[in-house]
Amino acid sequence: MEHRTWSINKVIAALTVWQGFSVLMISVFGWPKEVIWLNLACLSAFILFAKTYHSLELLIALIPFYVVLPNSYFDTLSAWRPLFVLLFAVWFVKNKQLKISSLQWMPWDKVLGYFALAM
Repeated sequence: MEHRTWSINKVIAALTVWQGFSVLMISVFGWPKEVIWLNLACLSAFILFAKTYHSLELLIALIPFYVVLPNSYFDTLSAWRPLFVLLFAVWFVKNKQLKISSLQWMPWDKVLGYFALAM
């Protein structure tokens, strides 16, 4: 068990170093901004397959290296927002054993769903 924890810590360290290196290369040496999407995909894959605790460790370690995602719709969409939403969703599904059939809906949920779709 301890050996596995050590190897996951190496993966976290490697992803943190890569994120810092890629942000440096994008900002100073002109790498294409699409590398940010590659970083987001790698971090999302880690969050999906690692334990929730290790994913949280990674997201905390990456705080200095979060950048704005290049898109034409939302100029201030920082990379930490979708990653933390994904982490919450993974935690909710893994730890709460989410089953759609077991959800209890309130009478106003239908109106809230329409409102969310309209936005």
